[in-house]
Order: sequence, then C-alpha cells, then structure tokens
Amino acid sequence: MVSVHRASDGINGLVFSHNNGPKGRFNLTLWWSADDGSSWTQLRDLDPSHESAYSSLLRHNGTHVAVAYERGFSEIRVGFAPLDP
Repeated sequence: MVSVHRASDGINGLVFSHNNGPKGRFNLTLWWSADDGSSWTQLRDLDPSHESAYSSLLRHNGTHVAVAYERGFSEIRVGFAPLDP
C-alpha cells in the first residue's frame, strides 16, 4: 500500500504513506520529501498498533494533509498531519 501526494499552496514537497512495521500491515506512517523523493523524513505514525490498508492522501488545507485508510479491515479512518517536518 503506497500513496504519494505532491504538496501545494506554497509548500514544495511530496507526502508518502505506507506500512512501516516489521511485518504485515502495521504502523501506517507518513513521510515527507522536500527534494522530489531523493530523501524522506518521517512526519508521523498514524496507527502503529493496528493493521491498516489502502491509504489515500488528500490536501486538507495549506498546512495539513489528510489520509483516509482502512483500519483492521473493518472500518475507515481519517487522520491528519502537519506538512512541517
């Protein structure tokens, strides 16, 4: 599961979400790149203790990104993170 979103509104960068756990679909994490994907900085762990899948990134406003994802294969969640690593 991977989702990438190019930031806008004067913020230059990419946001990337994926599962960052040692195995399975755990620890949905958001990452930030200010250099078109050459390097990545972790923004935040969204749901470290539950299985998650099928994330989709959306610009919430000029300073935050929203991520919709399936949690535990039975519910849809939405999380928010600032675009400020």
